[in-house]
Amino acid sequence: MVGGQVGKFNQWQILALYGSSGGEIELQEIVNGLINTQMYNSPGISIALIFITVGIGFKLSLAPSHQWTPDVYEGVRFVR
Repeated sequence: MVGGQVGKFNQWQILALYGSSGGEIELQEIVNGLINTQMYNSPGISIALIFITVGIGFKLSLAPSHQWTPDVYEGVRFVR
């Protein structure tokens, strides 16, 4: 359940970055769009990038969730 919430929040942050860059989907074009609009120093962009990094880290079970992830997977009943 928490993973789903993190996924939705991560999508929202990616959407914020997409909108701020002028609607680009390629990474180099996003960077160029942020530079051209002078938004690369914006606190909103910094927050979006931090939350995207944290969201991806949560999905990959990096710190701090790396300690409880094995316990969660051990206790889950898989339906076959």
